[in-house]
Amino acid sequence: MTTDKPTVLIVDDDVDHLEIICRIFRDCAVETVGARSGAECLEKLAQSSFSAIILDYSMPQMTGLEVLRGIIESGYDVPVVMVTGQGDELIAVEAMKQGAYDYVVKSIDHYHKLPAVVARAIEKHQLQTRLREVERATLQRNRELAALNAISNAISGSLDLDEIANDALGKILEVMELDLGAIYLLDRSVNALVLKSQRGLEPETREIAERVSSTDILNRVFNNGESISIGNVKTEIQIAADDYSPLLENVTSILCVPLRSKGNSLGAICLGSRQQRAFSPEEIQLLSSIANQIGVAIENAYLFEQVKRQAEEIALKNKHLIETQERLIEAERCAAVGQIGITVRHEINNPLTAILGQTQLLLMRRKDLPEDVRQRLQIIEQLSMRIRDIVKKLEAIKKLETVEYTNGEMMINLHGAN
Repeated sequence: MTTDKPTVLIVDDDVDHLEIICRIFRDCAVETVGARSGAECLEKLAQSSFSAIILDYSMPQMTGLEVLRGIIESGYDVPVVMVTGQGDELIAVEAMKQGAYDYVVKSIDHYHKLPAVVARAIEKHQLQTRLREVERATLQRNRELAALNAISNAISGSLDLDEIANDALGKILEVMELDLGAIYLLDRSVNALVLKSQRGLEPETREIAERVSSTDILNRVFNNGESISIGNVKTEIQIAADDYSPLLENVTSILCVPLRSKGNSLGAICLGSRQQRAFSPEEIQLLSSIANQIGVAIENAYLFEQVKRQAEEIALKNKHLIETQERLIEAERCAAVGQIGITVRHEINNPLTAILGQTQLLLMRRKDLPEDVRQRLQIIEQLSMRIRDIVKKLEAIKKLETVEYTNGEMMINLHGAN
């Protein structure tokens, strides 16, 4: 019944009793609907919703307890007030055990007690309904917090994109109680979504999953930032081409949510179920919350990669700078040694040339020199020529190489100079 007024279904096989109760409730501004049997009661419940039910116990074919049992077993969430006769208190107690909210024992004025009893039953039912909603919301929030904590623990220790995607997807499937899933991330080098991680797909369907990244669904999720839930992909989306048939054989329902961070689209999470499944708003909200957390982790990984790449570039530039600086220092040292060589040549070659020339002249012209004198002159000649060669090497040196001379002191290796 779509009305702001409470609507009470009154079940009684006695037409007079039914009319009296309906009139009393109408005087209390309460809408009423009558039913003269248990079967009619269940039929009306199947057609409309009611604020409460007044159920007489003593009816033919189906007793009030049997009707109550049928109401409970059918899953109708409506408060029931049982009306019993004098001496039927045990039946009233049994009715309460089976799920009735209250009972009224028939008496001279029991009709006038019904509005207050029904009002209390409706209020109690509303309070219980709100309590269940709060408990359900609390359980959902606890589940969401537990899932977020599990995801955080799974990805907090890594800055590697592959590791983040794999660990996150595994934990998501565990939390959502699914066995099919994929994470697509934006490849900034080609500006396209690529399959980063997948679970539950057969080898022959993985390539298909990669091609699915260009479909309208993922583009809507990625570009528009909207979550998409599809109960039956075979009938609800235009993807049932022959190329995709192997994938559709394994997936019936899907849920896709965007991966975002700081307003930037990073990718999408897609989950699948082999059986048809309607994802609840709570599940969609939970996956969206998880996706937000993963998005932050992915953004941090991107920033880490960027900083790492910049650090490597700086290190490479520093290496080149150091190498250039070392080459400049080497060139300056070689130039200094070369200048020393030129100075030595100027200052030493002139007297050295005279010494060498005079020595050679004596050896050539004085044939009568004693043998020991001749030998000494030859030594002078050899050493003079050695000095001349050393001066040439100093002047021509291009790369400095040092060797240990003595006691840890180093000297230029002229023998290895080029």
